[in-house]
Amino acid sequence: MIRSPNANPRDDDMECQEALEPAFIALVDEAIRAGWSREQAVRSLSDLADHIWFDDQNFPDDPEYNGTSTPL
Repeated sequence: MIRSPNANPRDDDMECQEALEPAFIALVDEAIRAGWSREQAVRSLSDLADHIWFDDQNFPDDPEYNGTSTPL
């Protein structure tokens, strides 16, 4: 389960990373068990994050790009 943010906005970036890290590591481990290399899994997750960020910035009002999924 991913923790909710605390009330101090100065902590947001680091706190969010710490909250997401266990799920991120678990996803990488699952990809490795499926036969992907660690490098490929991490690079692919980074690329997916970049796609979501790009879509959020360039299509903020398009329901197809709502920040939760990105068509590739």
